Amino acid sequence: MVPKIKVKCEICGKEIQRYQCEILKHIFCSRDCSKIYTSTRMKNINANLNPSRMREETKNKIRATHILYSGKKGYPKTNHKHTHRLIAAEKLGRKLKIGEIVHHKDGDKQNYSPDNLEVLKSQKEHANLHFKDGRFR
Repeated sequence: MVPKIKVKCEICGKEIQRYQCEILKHIFCSRDCSKIYTSTRMKNINANLNPSRMREETKNKIRATHILYSGKKGYPKTNHKHTHRLIAAEKLGRKLKIGEIVHHKDGDKQNYSPDNLEVLKSQKEHANLHFKDGRFR
């Protein structure tokens, strides 16, 4: 049997074991560390190859074109995240948990006032709320 070799993750420094054939140019202990490396690498490539393209003004224009990409049916976005979810998380003082749903009390997807948003534990709870209101009938 071929023994494993001890190596360190490039990002976090965690010691891991890999077979010789698994040791590539870059070594990461997890997908999260790999994503950090890739994100940093791409940010540097973009900065070097296209330094004047992605100024704050350009980013804001791109964001504006994507805010309501699906017309009146869509949810407004901020930095590629649904604005109502960001506001609900801010209102709670924590990130939303996986599976939590943000409900618009008045039914208007464009109204993301904190008073209009309610965080529900699951999609099932959200559906039950709509059935009770008669909106799914």
